Amino acid sequence: MSKIKSLLILLRGKEIYIIISLLFLLPRTTSLKYDMSNSDAARWHRRSIGFLESLKSGDFKETYQSYHPGVTIMWIGAISEEILFRYQLIRNMEPKTLENADFYPVIHLITRLFVILSLLALVTIQYELIGRLFSVKTALIYVMLISIEPYYIGINRWFHLTSLEINLMFTSLLFVMYWSKCYDQRALNLSAVLLALALLTKISAVIVIPAIFLVLLLKFKEHRNVLILISFPLLVILTFYLFFPAMWTDSFYVFSNIFRGITGSINGEIRKSDYSGITSFLYYPAVFLYKYSFVTVTLFLVSLWEIRKTKDFNILIVLANILLSFLFLTITSQKIDRYSIVFLPSIILTISICFTNYLMKPGLPVFLSMMVFLIAVEKYHPVYSAYYSGVLGGTKTALENGFYDNSGEYFANAAIYLNGKGRDITVYVPNNIESFSYYFKGNIKRDFDGDVDYVVYSMDTDRKRLNYFPGCEVVEEEFGPKDFSTVFVLKCPGE
Repeated sequence: MSKIKSLLILLRGKEIYIIISLLFLLPRTTSLKYDMSNSDAARWHRRSIGFLESLKSGDFKETYQSYHPGVTIMWIGAISEEILFRYQLIRNMEPKTLENADFYPVIHLITRLFVILSLLALVTIQYELIGRLFSVKTALIYVMLISIEPYYIGINRWFHLTSLEINLMFTSLLFVMYWSKCYDQRALNLSAVLLALALLTKISAVIVIPAIFLVLLLKFKEHRNVLILISFPLLVILTFYLFFPAMWTDSFYVFSNIFRGITGSINGEIRKSDYSGITSFLYYPAVFLYKYSFVTVTLFLVSLWEIRKTKDFNILIVLANILLSFLFLTITSQKIDRYSIVFLPSIILTISICFTNYLMKPGLPVFLSMMVFLIAVEKYHPVYSAYYSGVLGGTKTALENGFYDNSGEYFANAAIYLNGKGRDITVYVPNNIESFSYYFKGNIKRDFDGDVDYVVYSMDTDRKRLNYFPGCEVVEEEFGPKDFSTVFVLKCPGE
């Protein structure tokens, strides 16, 4: 009897959910208060406040804050902000704003806890659905692997759209796959609701629609129910409308702005990437090699070989989802490393299926992935989004080859260090200023004029070497993974 099967026999009912929760939550919630503020976090906090104020004032049109549109993350941010505001009033405290460096880590912590708990709920649902579609053993391997993938943990810790979007998309796909197995209308309805929430999170969730409708169309010859093909999109539209107050007052305004945002991203008007032509097809495979564990990459390639002749409908849909997502992200001009996590749930599921149903060695991927995770804990905790595969040379090699991207990592460390110098110091931060400023209690200059006490400088895709500033040529402190620093505090002469 395998160890995985023995574990499943031992753990029944509530115990398995406790194990799942602990495995998922511990890497995502420890040291959460002062780890980092991703480069877009403060922006989404401000948008959440604008969303809340618009709800309170009844100016529902202004709940539209961005083309993304980020509605689910703003609901989370607004609820967190209101809870903290009410708490401060009850305790007779003066309500604080985001700009308060003591308050920001608190609201940032609370909002991210809500995001992580939402992700846990979705992963638990995924566990249930995968168990029914494949096997409980496959579902358990899936949860174990996805809970300890270092870079994925890092993105899950952000106050951002990506993790919510991807998990809502994937859960929606699993629900429609489950519906195709048992024709339970409730499963199809839940798939539609979750797809709408994914689209409300970020409109790029449209990339899962081809896979969902592929399931609906391929199964149409069995159920021959036209109402299903009609009711599904109608429920998506209804849910989108109900959860987005701006839609209640001016739907055309909302859709026209979202459409402009989509076309801007595709055409490169918004954050255009330098990758085009053949390099466009190489970008995400290269990112996956650098940002994910070598174990995951290797096991996925092994799994693809082992299941290459499969005719299993559900496996083919999972693989089709990977391919369709890859094609969509490749043709768009906007390319960012974190977008690659859209592939991860399907890739982890493919590995889990292969090693439980084909190779019959379910413990192997768990053991190997746990070894990588423990190394990552020692080297990166708590800033897991800074993870780069050590097999390819880690952060240093990624930087040299143009694949290193700083999304705010280690700026909080620099701010907290400089807070120890007192409130009177002046700092110049040329990049990722919002990842620094909301933790910092001193003065900040946006332009370098030599009249500063410190410069906080970071490496990035276009900054492969430490750039000294006139008079600021002493590295007083540096931060980064254990083996390579990426953020530097430079001492300047000051006044």
